[in-house]
Amino acid sequence: MQRFERLSLVIVLGSYAMDYHLGTGKTPLTRVVEAWREHWPQAFPLPHPSPRNNRWLVRNPWFQQGVVSENGK
Repeated sequence: MQRFERLSLVIVLGSYAMDYHLGTGKTPLTRVVEAWREHWPQAFPLPHPSPRNNRWLVRNPWFQQGVVSENGK
């Protein structure tokens, strides 16, 4: 990431990327995504956009209603 001189935002997708880029360790993905403001505006942690995560999206409606709608303006 240091090679990109004008990088202003890193979209971090999934728990492995969150651990690598944000150093979240074993912090649950839900907790990291809920606390996205702690990383803003340098990084934006999101669940991986895999169909396997549909269950996570159903169990966490706050994500679509709050995080996605707030940042999709």
